[in-house]
Amino acid sequence: MTETSSPSGSSIDVSIVIPTFRRNHGLNDAVNSVLAMTDTSLSNAEIVIVDNSPEAGAKETATKLQSISRIPISYVSEPNPGVANARNAGLEKAKSRIIAFIDDDETARNGWLDGLLSAHKLLNPAVVFGPVETVLPPEAPKAHKAYLEQFFSRRGPEETILIEEPFGCGNALLDLDKIQPCLPAGEPFFNKIANETGGEDDYLFARVSQAGQTFAWAHNAVVDENVPAKRAHLGYTLRRGFAYGQGPSTNCWRNNERLDILGLIFWMIIGAGQFAVFGTAALAMFIIRHPRRAFMIDKAIRGLGKVLWFPPFILQFYGDVPEKKKKQKQQPA
Repeated sequence: MTETSSPSGSSIDVSIVIPTFRRNHGLNDAVNSVLAMTDTSLSNAEIVIVDNSPEAGAKETATKLQSISRIPISYVSEPNPGVANARNAGLEKAKSRIIAFIDDDETARNGWLDGLLSAHKLLNPAVVFGPVETVLPPEAPKAHKAYLEQFFSRRGPEETILIEEPFGCGNALLDLDKIQPCLPAGEPFFNKIANETGGEDDYLFARVSQAGQTFAWAHNAVVDENVPAKRAHLGYTLRRGFAYGQGPSTNCWRNNERLDILGLIFWMIIGAGQFAVFGTAALAMFIIRHPRRAFMIDKAIRGLGKVLWFPPFILQFYGDVPEKKKKQKQQPA
């Protein structure tokens, strides 16, 4: 499949990269939300669809989207499943060094791209992050609605400013010219060690921070995260919370030129304390059915993740997980 040509013949100032894995309906919604925007910067933009399924299952959807798009859309197949693989493939295909990431379960609101680019122009950071608002399915448990909305959302300052701590890559603008010097020569932007677990952006942004580059928040660059029913429950969010909790410890283990033993011990002690305090409080809150009990157990689980950050406690969230397990079961003993 070839990329479409720019209708205006203009140069590409920003590449919108959308990784996707067997979620064609979400991919269609994500792309159409971008095409529906009236953002002025869209006239000098392209969309890069990265199909991360081994069977190239998004190719037909991408072809249909190309046929209706007013801006260039290119398609790349990255058959090796993994979140880092997908993001790196998108960067390789992109024509611009300014990359706007949006996920295939997100839809952009009008003004999204202009908001990210305005923050980049105003503040000159390496990375710009924008808000994420949760859209829950009707079947989401009512008892934990407030917790689920907060879990999947990303909220920050009510103005566009520099910030100290980074967020995740879903709804983020990356300036590759500022980021690349932060990495060792030859190292990919996203570390493949996080292909199946996630956290590839934690690794990258830790490098960016260590190099003295800055992060920014664009308060008006909003996307909606459309949460499927299979994720809108505590069984999923607590597993993710556990994995998020592992982040500080795993970064101390793998993110430095020299192993940060003191940092690792520090985070494990913090995590143990959090699990003890929040876990005790969560138990009491569940007994009395307190309406905010899910918030407390989430804090406890994140603390536990800081302690149990090593195999066999590393969880898989990305890649061809069901197929791998199926093949393992079929192998003779």
